[in-house]
Amino acid sequence: MTAASPAKPKLTTSSMIASIASEGQRTTSAPFGHALVKAGQKDPRIVGMTADLAKYTDLHIFA
Repeated sequence: MTAASPAKPKLTTSSMIASIASEGQRTTSAPFGHALVKAGQKDPRIVGMTADLAKYTDLHIFA
């Protein structure tokens, strides 16, 4: 028999990184969405498509 694995931290927000970050650790909100906006401002050919993952990628920022 093996010992039980320690419980993983429960994710309590939609921002998974912020949910598991150490107390006081600086995090960035919606980095992918904001980076996509900056890229789209430089190149209008950039588009964002998702298969129902907009909530997790913060693609709504680019919309």
